[in-house]
Amino acid sequence: SLLSAVPGTPAANFKADVNTLAANIAFGELTAMREASKTGGALGAVSEKELMLLESALGSLDRAQSPAQFKESLETIKGSIERWKAAVNQYGTSGGQSGGEEGGLYDF
Repeated sequence: SLLSAVPGTPAANFKADVNTLAANIAFGELTAMREASKTGGALGAVSEKELMLLESALGSLDRAQSPAQFKESLETIKGSIERWKAAVNQYGTSGGQSGGEEGGLYDF
């Protein structure tokens, strides 16, 4: 984790990838909440703390976890996304936007 501050290291690349995944999860959660709102604006401003909670909505992505625990969290997140994709395929969407399609927000 100390090497994540050194540009160009595998640790720095890993940190950036985890940050991107967390941001995509938070954005997906915000989008889903807005689409579920009749007016689309029911959320208002989102605080930094609320954004951190949204990032953890599907599972913890704390890089300080053991490698085994981090991998388990990734598997949990992947399982949640796969179940969501299956539900979308089975029942469709009402909002029209589905961030999990090929090349979308959660493309693993």
